[in-house]
Amino acid sequence: MSEESDAEELREQDETIERLRSEVKRLKRDAKKLTADLGGVQPFLAAAESWWASKRPLDWTIEEHIRNPWVNCVGPVERHLALMVCELERKNTHAR
Repeated sequence: MSEESDAEELREQDETIERLRSEVKRLKRDAKKLTADLGGVQPFLAAAESWWASKRPLDWTIEEHIRNPWVNCVGPVERHLALMVCELERKNTHAR
């Protein structure tokens, strides 16, 4: 390789590094904003999870409730909310 091609390759690598640094900065900003946005949602999620847990029969396990998330729910709105909370719970259970 010539010095010229080595210099060109180094310039390209430097440009790539700078693009990656910029991308990392952007991702950090996005993550910070997303975290802040989620912080405002947390109380609502906690309330929905508490509501759904209150619907579970006393002698049922969480697994039984996940298999039948609509138990003790009345009407389509409650059933829809139960399904949404159940999906969150299912994801949290599998993540553990």
